[in-house]
Amino acid sequence: MTRPRHGSASVHVPCSFVLYGTMEKFFPALGPLLRKSAPMVMAMVDRIAASTELAGFNGSIGDKWCGGQIEASIRSVLKKI
Repeated sequence: MTRPRHGSASVHVPCSFVLYGTMEKFFPALGPLLRKSAPMVMAMVDRIAASTELAGFNGSIGDKWCGGQIEASIRSVLKKI
């Protein structure tokens, strides 16, 4: 299996952007932890948000990220951080 060239994108790039960018948006308390624990991933999120057509994605999905028990569980854990 060949590795992507430095600077080239693969499926993990938009997936990471959507996952981490959305989590930071809908769970603001998680932002500092993500930025401290995964600074390179969050830097990639920032670069994509500033430079691609994916930038508007996080604003287009409404005000709920996952809802129901999953969201309640995540919010419960974040209150303990």
